[in-house]
Amino acid sequence: MFGKWFQDSESYYLYLMELEWGKGFSFSQCVHDKYYKGKTYYYRKCRKCGNSGSITANSVFHGMKMQILKAFHMIFRLTAKKKDMSTTGLKSEVDVQQKTAWLFKQKVPVAMKQSIKIS
Repeated sequence: MFGKWFQDSESYYLYLMELEWGKGFSFSQCVHDKYYKGKTYYYRKCRKCGNSGSITANSVFHGMKMQILKAFHMIFRLTAKKKDMSTTGLKSEVDVQQKTAWLFKQKVPVAMKQSIKIS
């Protein structure tokens, strides 16, 4: 089921863009809605203040070095399972190092509890 929704990195970024900017873009620092295209299609540069913003800014995906496909897959597995999933299980299923699985597993519940947006 999960693989049918998201087939490549672009589908994840498009999903995040729809969640975040579906009703219009507004730059958070200056609340301005006019922008230039950024270095990729999921970046925006404010026409007023000149600051740049990514769709992953201020989210659990910010600064992440692993592929977004793997991160989404881990979030899905961590939140969809009734029982706690081990980092060893995540490591094998998502094909990451165990330390990466452990670190990301720590970030997800913190983000959810603090109402930090996942998207």
